[in-house]
Amino acid sequence: MNKIELNRYPEIKNLGFINDIDSIASKCNAFIFPGKVPIGNRSRLLSCLSSGILIIASKSVTLGNNLFKNKYNSLIAKNSNEFVDLMYFAYKNKNIVNQLKKNGKKTYMSNYEPREASRKLEEIILNSQKKFE
Repeated sequence: MNKIELNRYPEIKNLGFINDIDSIASKCNAFIFPGKVPIGNRSRLLSCLSSGILIIASKSVTLGNNLFKNKYNSLIAKNSNEFVDLMYFAYKNKNIVNQLKKNGKKTYMSNYEPREASRKLEEIILNSQKKFE
């Protein structure tokens, strides 16, 4: 694979760690997560869902969270070539991207929004207690 000089592409910015993701949500086209670390649920990705930021990520994120669905609420790449293809797809398909963002927000609200997540946790606990009664 050839090295790409990102300074040739002013529209691509590496922002590093961001304290308040909501403050940049309206300025971002996508959050790109190429990490191939198949562990846990990434809180930054949930923050992106809640903020309506498109997620383009490695398939490894689905191992920690099976609610990330390719071309439903995110774009999930199986390899580096597909990663590039999905970034180009996002660039060329603004209407589809807007729907992915809406679906991402919907996924967050129905599964991770604190009141909903608390309700689901309480339900799991109550069901577990019933098994032991």
